Amino acid sequence: MNCIRCKVKMRKVEKDKVLIDRCPECGGIWLDAGELEMLEKGAGHDQTVIMQQARKELLHDAQRMVHLVGVCPKCEKTQLHQVKRRGVELDVCNKCGGIFFDESELEQVLEGQETTFFTSILVLIRG
Repeated sequence: MNCIRCKVKMRKVEKDKVLIDRCPECGGIWLDAGELEMLEKGAGHDQTVIMQQARKELLHDAQRMVHLVGVCPKCEKTQLHQVKRRGVELDVCNKCGGIFFDESELEQVLEGQETTFFTSILVLIRG
């Protein structure tokens, strides 16, 4: 998949046991539907699942002949629209539920989440 900002091919990387797409040029991040919630809850996958998911997504991306500019880089069905979440303006696809974060926006959203007892315990455990 190509970055919606600079059109460079995004790389698959792991963040807190969640496979994400990150642009090597601008630092933008694409999260598929449900991945933001996984990061917020600390509910990622084990390494085997992440590797299987990466292979599947890379094969799917390789089958694309053309990348359409101005539409969702994942489903290529609809225009992205802007939504404000925790004070950060994000680009969201209504069709597939994917979200694009400009550099450092994901950290801002994750830092802005409400602290619960469970979240506090996770922070203590993780150090």
